[in-house]
Amino acid sequence: MSLEAIKTVTAAEKNAERVRCEAQVQAKQMVTEAENLGKQDLALAKARAEEAIASIDRDVSAKSAVAAEEIAQNTDAACQKLRQEAKSKMDEAVAIIIGRIVNG
Repeated sequence: MSLEAIKTVTAAEKNAERVRCEAQVQAKQMVTEAENLGKQDLALAKARAEEAIASIDRDVSAKSAVAAEEIAQNTDAACQKLRQEAKSKMDEAVAIIIGRIVNG
């Protein structure tokens, strides 16, 4: 093999090694960029999910407050009705009790 051919092969090998090293550096940079973008996307998705959860929590709290108020009103109305019924029967109950005591 001539000296010129050896120099050409050596230069080609050096060039190939340089290209391989550059490709490795570029690949590492691409991996790092992809990881960073993935972390950003994950953080964004997490923030959106947390906001969605907070929104659902607010909705549920509002709906449960309305339901609790409705239950309280219904319970109060039922209690009032029972009180009225009890009052209307009070005179009759007293008369029965007095009748039993007096009549023995």
